[in-house]
Amino acid sequence: MEKSYFSRLPQELIREVFQNCLPQKSSFSPNDAPVVLTHVCKAWRAISLHDQQLWSRIEVPNWQESGAHIGELVKLWVERSGAAELQVNIGMFDQDIQMFPGPEKTKELYDCLEGMLATLAPHRARVRRFRGVFPESLMAAVGVDEMVNAEQIFYCGTLDNSGEVDSQLKLYLGPPRNNMRSLAICGCLADLDSVKTQTQLEHLELLDLSDGGDLCQETAIEILQGLPNLKTAVMDITRQARHGFSPPGERIFLNKLETFFVTWCLPANVDLLLDSIITPNLSKLGLRGKPHTVLRQWSNLYSFLNASQAPIKRISLGDFGDTDIRLLDCLENTQELEHLTINHTVIPDAMFRGLTITDEVRETRLLPSLETFNIGVCTGFSAESVVDFLKSRTKDVPCAGFSKLEEIAIMYCSSITESHRELLLSCGIKKLLLELPED
Repeated sequence: MEKSYFSRLPQELIREVFQNCLPQKSSFSPNDAPVVLTHVCKAWRAISLHDQQLWSRIEVPNWQESGAHIGELVKLWVERSGAAELQVNIGMFDQDIQMFPGPEKTKELYDCLEGMLATLAPHRARVRRFRGVFPESLMAAVGVDEMVNAEQIFYCGTLDNSGEVDSQLKLYLGPPRNNMRSLAICGCLADLDSVKTQTQLEHLELLDLSDGGDLCQETAIEILQGLPNLKTAVMDITRQARHGFSPPGERIFLNKLETFFVTWCLPANVDLLLDSIITPNLSKLGLRGKPHTVLRQWSNLYSFLNASQAPIKRISLGDFGDTDIRLLDCLENTQELEHLTINHTVIPDAMFRGLTITDEVRETRLLPSLETFNIGVCTGFSAESVVDFLKSRTKDVPCAGFSKLEEIAIMYCSSITESHRELLLSCGIKKLLLELPED
């Protein structure tokens, strides 16, 4: 019998075809590759079972979809992956919406997780990418410190049933890795000294670090100082100032940093952090938190932007209490800014008057590239000042060199009501998103 055209193809080409059959999100389903490829014929089954790469992506769905045999499936995938590099995503629990079943089911799930981690334990050095959400009691069993060849690690912690944090348990990353490029830690205690040694990082997120393994701005400075290749840094400041810290004599030059987002949940200043770095290639900046001293905060932001002279495209500010008129001085250093967002803040009419294009604004070239403006849960301004601002930057743009404002979102601002919708639309804005507060 003559062979089919497909069977005449080189096995290397067939394997490439099989790789392209894999779903974007790895699946254990018998209706998806790689399992479905083993059910077509003996030849396809043989090729599939000998192609270790087909089985190297392991993605565990949430506990409501995992099924009773999920642990056995993980073991089967690990076995069939042979010596291939592994990509592992254990998502039985969600990092944002933590819905737990009853105590008996929770214990069953924890036992299942523990079994999966035991299956993976001898293969930690094969892990290239790892993502997972785990209860505190299983932190050691995950073995992040032994994933010595990992390029990307995302670890999110959840509290155990007791709801209490064990201050002795901290996520330890192990020795420095030359190939670690992306690291995200949230919702747990972290050994920040082991973070400082991962000097090749390009992406870093430290969010909601629990008390005892938390992050102050002094430690944030030390971390940034040792990461010259960093392109993205997202940091949640959860601890007050550390005593005995000596700031660097000169600003730390972060030439590759493009995205910098800092949040803090307690009244604090991040002036020391802003005064310690220079980011000449920054394109996205976010600051969200309530300062101890608002005026001082704007002064430090101005100094940071003035020193960096970066081509910033997007700025997001939130929870600042009051948006001081000094913000306008800060924005003079952002000539390429296209997208400005301000949330949970008092914005006086003077701010909108300052952003309205007049002869003075034309001369200072304040935000000539602005195309998108968003405000959310803000107070302190009148609808009339918003309308004047919009008109001056849409249909009444007075001269060349200023971009027209294309989009505006006004979310739950008490001074804007349904009666203002037509007035806002009449300003010539292309896209208006208006969400009104409940009465």
